Amino acid sequence: MLKHLQYFSAGTMEAEQNGIPPRQLWVDRMKGVAILGVFLNHAVEPIFGWMRLGYPNAVEWGTVQERWAQVQPLDLGAWTIPVNLVRYGGWLGDMGVALFILVSGFGLSWGLLERQRSQSSEGKLRRTDWGAFVRRRFGRVYPLWGLAHLGFMATWVALGWGLSPLNWRSWLSVTGLRMVPGMAYYFTQAWWYIPLLLQLYVMFPFCWRGLNRLKSAWFLPACLALGWGVKAIGMTLLPGQMMLWHPGMFAIVRLPEFALGMVLAVAMFRSPKAVSNLLMHPFTMLLGILLQAIAIGLGLFWWGTVFFPTLLGFGTFLILYGILGRMGSGRDILGFLGRHSYSLFLVHHPILTEMIRSEGWDRHGAVNLALILGALGISIVVGLGLERVERQVRSWVRILQWKRYT
Repeated sequence: MLKHLQYFSAGTMEAEQNGIPPRQLWVDRMKGVAILGVFLNHAVEPIFGWMRLGYPNAVEWGTVQERWAQVQPLDLGAWTIPVNLVRYGGWLGDMGVALFILVSGFGLSWGLLERQRSQSSEGKLRRTDWGAFVRRRFGRVYPLWGLAHLGFMATWVALGWGLSPLNWRSWLSVTGLRMVPGMAYYFTQAWWYIPLLLQLYVMFPFCWRGLNRLKSAWFLPACLALGWGVKAIGMTLLPGQMMLWHPGMFAIVRLPEFALGMVLAVAMFRSPKAVSNLLMHPFTMLLGILLQAIAIGLGLFWWGTVFFPTLLGFGTFLILYGILGRMGSGRDILGFLGRHSYSLFLVHHPILTEMIRSEGWDRHGAVNLALILGALGISIVVGLGLERVERQVRSWVRILQWKRYT
């Protein structure tokens, strides 16, 4: 561990000299794009159905010709261009999950490197308490997660819509155990991601040790091989449990994106300016476009879907960094959405499913567009309200704890 810290100490000085802030500004903006992508994906699927390309289903996937035919542009007259942009953006918006995972790997690694650097500079280097580390991460997830459940239970009692407190699955969902049969999409489709996130938090200490021992040059290929290999085996032996492999509720199959974020954090911590300049180079953006094209091509075929989420997500990341990395330090809507992405993620899908129920765009074009924008606005307001309740509850808990020990 000491050797690893010394390896990165020079990068710390470079970061300070080049004015790179400890909290990367692009992270919030990347999360903002990710949540918009996920939101648009969930808005488009009720209207146009789920995109078969890249997301195999043992029952409904169809032939290559059918998958290719599905993604052809729709001819809707004056609505043709805007509707197809929304349609493609929504279908590819699922790459927001890959961005979230990549940014999670980056954020966890960057935060740990910052903490270790601070301890090293003070001469108080301590061994990482991984148990406390995981508990802190869980402590950031569960309060809002639990409040979201209670909120939707309250709407069920008051309006007859929401989570039924009389259903045992509602209470099982509060624990985060949504991998058991019948739970993955219970109440709302979007919540499958939270158990994945919790698994990644538990896996991080082991990944960090692997990164320390293998270094990036070996760690990343090993994670790619492990994640893709487990997914291929799972798709072959358990095609009926596709939820584990696509979108990837079993965390190991999303390890490639997580590891990419970790390796990026290590590289950027050591040489922030050099890595940032490389990522903003025009050829890097072209590489991102190429990776997206390769991913879409592979997504037409069963085995190609093994690589589809990783390549599409990383390609999108390379394109977005070239844009977001050039933005100034002022406040913007993407940063705002990124900072509140977790609460927005928790509430947006139930609101969308309640507001958008029709299939097809031709008869409901303007109505659907208005409903999508309205659902986004309502989700932001509800999400901010949920965060405010959480802050109030936390303050009450701190007061009670202070009174208890005084």
